[in-house]
Amino acid sequence: MRKIFGIAVVALALAAPLFAADDVEQHRFDAAGVKLVRLDHPVGELEIVGASVNAVEVRMEIDCDSRSCERQIDDIRLESRSKNGELRLAVDGYPTFGKGMSVNLEIRVPHGVALAIEHGVGEISIDGVDGDIELESGVGEVDIHASSKSFRSAEIELGVGESELTVDGTSVKGDSFLFVGGETEWHKGRGESRLKVEVGVGEATVRLD
Repeated sequence: MRKIFGIAVVALALAAPLFAADDVEQHRFDAAGVKLVRLDHPVGELEIVGASVNAVEVRMEIDCDSRSCERQIDDIRLESRSKNGELRLAVDGYPTFGKGMSVNLEIRVPHGVALAIEHGVGEISIDGVDGDIELESGVGEVDIHASSKSFRSAEIELGVGESELTVDGTSVKGDSFLFVGGETEWHKGRGESRLKVEVGVGEATVRLD
């Protein structure tokens, strides 16, 4: 968590407003036997949707607003490896000084597949995923919406910022004070899955209904 947070702070300081999409790629990975999708994503927006599909579908969009990052676009690629029921995806080649560059991902995963995500900087949206969700983000906003029937527990751990956990319309109280983060936990579900979110700086909203 500390390592991700440190990288994220540096990346946030170097990032610039988005300009235009300079490169778009589509990827499709067979999900037969896949129980877990593990993702490493440095900087950019991330949207994940649980769907009735038999593959993991990824749309990767690289945004760039400077001449320097235009020369680095070709170095960025989506690496993948599948082994023992785990599909590993990683955005590789992101420059140390990626000024003005962002890699945005839109991903669809089959129902029942678990997620393990390490994310640096940017906004994250997860909707309709009913497997385990484990997310670590350095800086940004996280919004998760899922069915309460699928989960037995949900936890939010925040360094600095605001968090909100709502289950079936009822707000779950945490131990945060003002904008100093804390922990919010719920362990009364009847589902099989677990949800855990860690954010260094930003906002985290989890709605289970």
